[in-house]
Amino acid sequence: MNKMLAVVVGFMFLGLVGCASTGTPVNNANTANADNTANGTSVKKIEKNVIERIPATTPDWVTKGIPYEEKNDKFYYVTSVNEYEDLDVAKKVATAEAQATIAKEIKQTINTRFSEASAGTSKNQKLGIALKDRFSSNVENLEVRGIVTAGIYSEQIQEIQGNESKVYWRTYVLSTIPKPIYNELVKKAFDNTKAQILPQDNIAMNDLKEFEQELYKSN
Repeated sequence: MNKMLAVVVGFMFLGLVGCASTGTPVNNANTANADNTANGTSVKKIEKNVIERIPATTPDWVTKGIPYEEKNDKFYYVTSVNEYEDLDVAKKVATAEAQATIAKEIKQTINTRFSEASAGTSKNQKLGIALKDRFSSNVENLEVRGIVTAGIYSEQIQEIQGNESKVYWRTYVLSTIPKPIYNELVKKAFDNTKAQILPQDNIAMNDLKEFEQELYKSN
């Protein structure tokens, strides 16, 4: 059964724009309707046309417009970068951005599910908060590996505003991470947290084990 979560992954017309040592993005233009005015000045409408698609047919994972999906024992993420003039640079930046973004999103997913699993479980609210903070810190220190680039799709776009025109590439990346790798990350976060609990602190250890059981039930 698919599980859908809201994530902060840039997608479709919300491309991630940033600088990289391998290339420089095209300058951004303001987007507005022809009849709109800004400070009493008319703003010309921006027209965008797709000149070329690579591959020629837009993949389903782009047209569906779903930035995150969990199915078939995998996590799927779609990210994008926008406004790079060079296609090779756009692909390199898009792939690097995808790896960094997904690592962040996987950690956020683990923390979110831990919060859900621990909600109302601990008999001591302060202890529950302390365990959550410690677990979250261990999650942030995890090294996320095993992210696979499953697809890359690029569109060359011509953007016209009045007498001005620019051409750039928007590149989408489909990335996956297998559920077993995700489960290994969860286990490591719990193991590291358990190792930080004093042997005589039975209450904290028991609470953490209960949180772990609840979290695995939700996976």
